[in-house]
Amino acid sequence: MNRWTARFESPSVEAAFQSAKFHGDKGNNFRALLLAVPIFAGYALLDNSMLSDADAAVKFRLLTCAISAFILAAFQHPNLEKYQEFFTCCISLIMSGTIFFILYTQGNIDHNYYVGLIQGGVFICFLLRVGFVSASTVLLIYLFGFVASLSSHLSSDEVRAQIFILFSMFLICAFGNYLLQRYRRSDFIKSKTIELQNTQLKSLLADAEKDTQRKIAALNTLVHFVKTPIHQINGFSDVVLNSLEKLEQNASETPGIDGAKYIKDATANLTRSVNGLLAYHRLDELEARNEIETYSLDLAVKDFGDRLHREVDYSYEGAVGEIKASQEAISTAFLALSDYYRDRGGKVIISASAKREGSEIVINICDNLTTLSEEDFHSQTTPLIEIDSYLNTAGSEMPMALRTVARAVQIASGEFSHQPLEAGNKFEIRLSLGAAELAA
Repeated sequence: MNRWTARFESPSVEAAFQSAKFHGDKGNNFRALLLAVPIFAGYALLDNSMLSDADAAVKFRLLTCAISAFILAAFQHPNLEKYQEFFTCCISLIMSGTIFFILYTQGNIDHNYYVGLIQGGVFICFLLRVGFVSASTVLLIYLFGFVASLSSHLSSDEVRAQIFILFSMFLICAFGNYLLQRYRRSDFIKSKTIELQNTQLKSLLADAEKDTQRKIAALNTLVHFVKTPIHQINGFSDVVLNSLEKLEQNASETPGIDGAKYIKDATANLTRSVNGLLAYHRLDELEARNEIETYSLDLAVKDFGDRLHREVDYSYEGAVGEIKASQEAISTAFLALSDYYRDRGGKVIISASAKREGSEIVINICDNLTTLSEEDFHSQTTPLIEIDSYLNTAGSEMPMALRTVARAVQIASGEFSHQPLEAGNKFEIRLSLGAAELAA
């Protein structure tokens, strides 16, 4: 930025600034001058009471107001609006011409009309949106016009004092306008920088969303190509198993039947793994949509119990009513949790409860299964962000149920935790009412 003119060094940047501020400056100047013209005309009352030849001063003042009003209307024309700063300065100078006329034609200097020029300096520098160079030029014309109007009274101490006061006030006004113009340009640069950063951020978010969509599409395609052979292998295993059972129905278990059962079990495990991975990675797409709905959380917990195996002893107590949150995320969490229990053998007892605790909704689910250690719980809920995370140390199928629960609850702005019991486990889902508020 030029230190002398308070303008940008680059013509293109200055042009961009002027273009961005043009309509705002034009509207501000029009309103300010629309206020100034009637106030200036109102000083005719002061002319009548203070001047010896008031008629000429009043006529000149009213003529000035008429010319100013005409110019003010003219720069509203589309073809002339680009000259609005020039017209604004012209109106200010025309009004000052009235003061010069009064000073020149009056025989004395007792009326202190120089104060009107001080008001004009404050007006041009602070109320109007005029550049530093233009404002400084107007102030210089004010000062030289005042000196020329009182050229016959320059020997008077009072006139010299008035000139000094005008000079010092105009310096203050010019410096204030200089600082204002620099601030406006600095603010323009900051706003453009923020605008550019927002544009870049939107572009990055759009790219990330497209990348997520591509990954989901690729995963869906992969699952499609993988699941079809899996179903074929599973069906083939059933055919082979049925054929072997018919041939050897009077014989004991044979290696052929065992092999067919092994293939069938392996196929079922592979199907569960693929479905688990697909459900987990589809949560990325759900997070990008960020859909908030109102639904019954009690019904969601009840549906969780309905999906459990009929041999599972399930009970639920408590009520929290309707909630605003990502319904699909919560539903996915309970679906994954039901898969976790459905895969367990033996007699399973599950008790669930829901309640409000301050600004949170708490859902507790207790079971009588083998107690999970904190280390096991952590390993089964750690996000899958690296290829090493997809396999456990044994290289067998990856447990995805609790991992999916943790990710889905996180998307719903909640927390999923575990507490080992003496004979079982206690899983806790906390939903913050700050992010998922209760429906009215």
